[in-house]
Amino acid sequence: MSCKFDQQLLYSLADNTIEPLEKIFAQEHLKSCAECKKELELIKKLDKELNEFEFEMPIPDRLSSLSQLLVENCINQMENEDVKLKNHNYNEDMKLIKKTIMDAYKVPYNNPYNKFIEKNLTKAVDLISKPAKKYYNKKISKIKILKLFKVV
Repeated sequence: MSCKFDQQLLYSLADNTIEPLEKIFAQEHLKSCAECKKELELIKKLDKELNEFEFEMPIPDRLSSLSQLLVENCINQMENEDVKLKNHNYNEDMKLIKKTIMDAYKVPYNNPYNKFIEKNLTKAVDLISKPAKKYYNKKISKIKILKLFKVV
């Protein structure tokens, strides 16, 4: 198709999910573009044929219970990650956050406000790291208690 008109608008127009303003725009374009008119007719024809086509797929009776078991298994595996790995990931994340913030204010500018910016970025790092560290320690404590009682 050599016309550069947005094909998605034609599909939206065909299935009547188009926004009112876009509908006006598309209708105006269709008045002058035979190529898009033909494309719209093909889309409508294909849509009609698909609606007439009957396709039944047998769904296993236990599909919902199997999917629930799969989700529960995935969650259990995620929860049973090694505490050391979580600790390592936390430390690496904190290093990355610190490096990113430090790199951001190390950009060489001859700006009289650099001290002000540095002070506020340091405050931002503290504000980010304190709650993250608190949350992490709380999670680690819970995991240690659960392992102590052999729940995990």
